[in-house]
Amino acid sequence: MATNTLIKNQLKNLQHFAPNIVGEFIYLWKDRQYDPPKEQREILKKLATDSTEHLNKRSLYSHLLGTYRILKKWNSSEEICLAGLYHSIYGTYSYRKSLVNLEQRGIIKAAIGSDAEKLVYYYCLEDRKHFSYNFEQVNEFKLINYRDNKEIILTQTELSALISSGLIPRRSRRIIEK
Repeated sequence: MATNTLIKNQLKNLQHFAPNIVGEFIYLWKDRQYDPPKEQREILKKLATDSTEHLNKRSLYSHLLGTYRILKKWNSSEEICLAGLYHSIYGTYSYRKSLVNLEQRGIIKAAIGSDAEKLVYYYCLEDRKHFSYNFEQVNEFKLINYRDNKEIILTQTELSALISSGLIPRRSRRIIEK
């Protein structure tokens, strides 16, 4: 039961930030003090994120930088910030454009480390409809891979990292309202 309480508390903390997230993105869009290291920005540009369109006609690069800046401002660990910086590089359930093939995960691991890359991998495969299953669990946490419908077992630490990074579906955050 302690695990369930921990997860719900993390979601409540995240929800505190959620109402202001659009304002955060707008404010941080040009705020360089929260920029990722130059090396990371260069890698993203080599992957063509600056010429790839994301939502609202913005570049994927702009979106990824905005995500990193918000996580940095929230004092997230560098691992979580880097996961946010690359969070949709493999494509996702709702953003199907993949700039790096899953067979090339080693490229991203080399850039951000194995632990951060694993969070990116989980986020990119996650079937958003099933994520809230985890909030009723105590010991076993899982994602459903939207590409092949297979289960991916998560540790509590991995689930916590996905939650605290904000790399969870908005629909699942509403679970805490119950």
